Amino acid sequence: MQVCLILAAAWILAATTSARAETNAERLQRLEDQLRRSQETVQTLSSELQELKRRLEKSAEKQSEQSERLDELEDVATSMEERIGSRAVVKAFDAAELNLGGFLDMAATHVEGEDDGATNFNRIVFELLAGATLWEDWELFVAQAFLRKSGIDFSDRTNPDFADLGSVATDTVIAWGNYHYSDLLNVRAGRFITPHGIINIEHFPFVLLDPEQPQFLRPFSGQTIFPNFTDGLQVHGQTFMANGDALSYSVYGGNFAGNSTDFNFGGRVAYALGDIGLTLGLNSTYGKRADSFSDSDYVVYGGDILYDKGPILWKTEIFATSENRGSDRFAFYTQPAWRISDMWTLYYRFDYLDAGDDPITLSEIGQSTEHVGGVVFDVNSNVRLRAKYTFKQFEDTATQPEADAHILQLSATFNF
Repeated sequence: MQVCLILAAAWILAATTSARAETNAERLQRLEDQLRRSQETVQTLSSELQELKRRLEKSAEKQSEQSERLDELEDVATSMEERIGSRAVVKAFDAAELNLGGFLDMAATHVEGEDDGATNFNRIVFELLAGATLWEDWELFVAQAFLRKSGIDFSDRTNPDFADLGSVATDTVIAWGNYHYSDLLNVRAGRFITPHGIINIEHFPFVLLDPEQPQFLRPFSGQTIFPNFTDGLQVHGQTFMANGDALSYSVYGGNFAGNSTDFNFGGRVAYALGDIGLTLGLNSTYGKRADSFSDSDYVVYGGDILYDKGPILWKTEIFATSENRGSDRFAFYTQPAWRISDMWTLYYRFDYLDAGDDPITLSEIGQSTEHVGGVVFDVNSNVRLRAKYTFKQFEDTATQPEADAHILQLSATFNF
């Protein structure tokens, strides 16, 4: 009996030990399986995390590019809004940028001489302006005019009149291509405004207080002192100083349209004192008056002063010539202006010209003085209205008497 009890107890102990051993093995296996699955999960999560980071980085790059592009588009939109508002945009066929603008300038004039007078709607000029950036450093500009105008005819000084307006004339006023190497070096070829003085360079009616420029710049496209326009080559540029001042220059060579067989050479240098609004310029030119006379050489020397600060705008130019054929010429004007407000400007111009002799006939052209007073009203940035009075005095010559004339003119310029 005791033996049986001992054997039973031994069997129970062995069974219990075996069950515990199996349970521990299963638990170890289960833990190993869980660890493996956890490692696989961690590896999967790590891969997904790396992929997500890669996508986020790529998305950030795209977002940065899109932000930069958006900023560029916003800048373009702002610039276009400032320039054209809600108006239509001109599209370029094969250019980086194309700008189209223009103006309409018109005038009605009454002139009263010592014997008689005349009234005429004597000026209607429409000019189309186109500028294009062909590439980063290349650009072109064209001004094509359609005009119907007649200046005052003083061939009879005591009885001035207007010539017939005639049919519409067209003129390619300006047409040039420009290579921009740097601010200091630009090369321009074609038909350009001769870079002398102040008003001739400004040129366009919508920026002038008086579209009828001083006497030495008349007739339009003439060369009373120097050619208003030149067909040829121009090198120009400017540099800015640390104190805000600027130094600019222009040198050129080319033909005057009325004398296409001879070359004119000249240049201008100017220094602008930015803080006080003062610009000083020096000018010089060599050329010929007439291609039919080899001795019609001339040299021009001149200076100009521009003061533009606050309500004061004051322009002064002086030019003298040394003529090889005929008497020397001299021109001087000074034009102070007072900006009463953003819309109203008053100005006065004293304008003297000694035009010397005709280079062909050598007959005396004579001397004349103008006192001009005017008011300018800027309705908005696109419409400028003007009224002016001119008292003109002629000194006598061998063929013409001394005479005075009174001129009233209303004019308007619309630009776009």
